[in-house]
Amino acid sequence: MKIKTPTILALTLFACSAAALNAASVTIASTDGAYIRNANALNTPTETNFLVGQTTTASDHLRGLFTFDLTNSGVDFSQVTIDSVTITLTTSREDANSLNSDVALNLYELTQDYDRASTTWTVAETGTAWTKPGGTYDSNALLTTVSANPGAITTGSTITLSGQALIDVVSANASGSADFILKLADENYTNREIFFFANSGAGAPTITINYTAIPEASSFGLLGGALGLAILFLGRRFKRS
Repeated sequence: MKIKTPTILALTLFACSAAALNAASVTIASTDGAYIRNANALNTPTETNFLVGQTTTASDHLRGLFTFDLTNSGVDFSQVTIDSVTITLTTSREDANSLNSDVALNLYELTQDYDRASTTWTVAETGTAWTKPGGTYDSNALLTTVSANPGAITTGSTITLSGQALIDVVSANASGSADFILKLADENYTNREIFFFANSGAGAPTITINYTAIPEASSFGLLGGALGLAILFLGRRFKRS
């Protein structure tokens, strides 16, 4: 007996739609971005940009801090399977004085709380110093890296960072916030290499989390029953043929 193509197609679509039914995505914007600079006790609570890079002065580094409150998503990430995580940064201005060549930016998890209103190169929040000046992070736990050209990147361009390590960070901080620090991979030069990223508004840093909900046991039962009926229907057609 030859099974009609529409029947095969219907069953295939049914199976695929059931599998895809629980796939979803959520995007969260950062509201606590800041940058710190070791050349002075700089604090930038009202800045609409955050800077990452270095100036022509030796050891004058700029590092960006940003955090995502995962509880604002409406999703309990401890109860889903996280498929991918992508952080998107949007450039807010150009800097023609910067080196016209690709440089690497490294992303790490920030492991100490900070207060945007008071953080500096040495201070995490009022009354509390960074355990490690310049932001506390594990230099051996690089999350991901990306290359970009600070002297040629245009306003409104985006830089994206992703990878398994970001999935791990979101999973580990499912009921709280995920905090990050972005810096030059190599801070040992005196070239001007400065990126200006939007810190608020439509261009604020975002984290996009693609996930799959874990179905309730009852859902598996309904799916199994439906598939069983489909197979029974197909079997009867086979007998009649």
